[in-house]
Amino acid sequence: MRVVSDKECKNGGYLHELHEHYSAPPPPIRPNPPINCTRMWREWLNETHPMHICRLADILGVLPESLEMMECAWNDRQNCWAMPMRDQYNEIVGLQLRWEDGFKKTLSGSHNGMFIPRQKTNGCVVVTEGASDCAAALSLGLCAIGRHSCCDSVQRIASAIRNMRVSRAIIVADPDEPGIRGATKLAEQMPVPCCVYIPPAEDFRTAYRNGLTPEMWNASIDSISWSK
Repeated sequence: MRVVSDKECKNGGYLHELHEHYSAPPPPIRPNPPINCTRMWREWLNETHPMHICRLADILGVLPESLEMMECAWNDRQNCWAMPMRDQYNEIVGLQLRWEDGFKKTLSGSHNGMFIPRQKTNGCVVVTEGASDCAAALSLGLCAIGRHSCCDSVQRIASAIRNMRVSRAIIVADPDEPGIRGATKLAEQMPVPCCVYIPPAEDFRTAYRNGLTPEMWNASIDSISWSK
């Protein structure tokens, strides 16, 4: 709402005299300088021992090989694991830190991205929600990438799928309203034929730990309708 004064401006506003109690607004807070995520990750990866990977695999209930494919590293300074997050061009843009009690956060100064393992594509990719679900999919023998969250950038993930040159995509949705909504939104923008898979558990990793087998997985996928 405009406050009228006796000094009208040409743009339709009004000038007002400053009072003695007026103080200028504080200067804008400048963002922290960007950090070199790749350099930090490589340093931690060089200090990572197989026992660190086996410990996290035991906590998550996945195969150690899946975490190695995701290039998980051990951050000795903070006593936590670091998972690289990448953009659609497979460049590292951030690091997700995970502690033994399950607490996770993005390393300050880095950005959220996708979990894209070192793997050979086989024509079909599974898109999971989170790093641990991605590790579970890899443990099942699937080609997979992980979204940072169910509401992660749809266009960025669609671009990553396009760059992977796969012919189909299976989107895993956690069996709750946000998960299904996020998966449906992503499916609408997929550049390849896709379907949405809802695991018979709270998430894909739990389904894997409960005994999901490749045969059960294939049977479920065969019964789902595909788009496009």
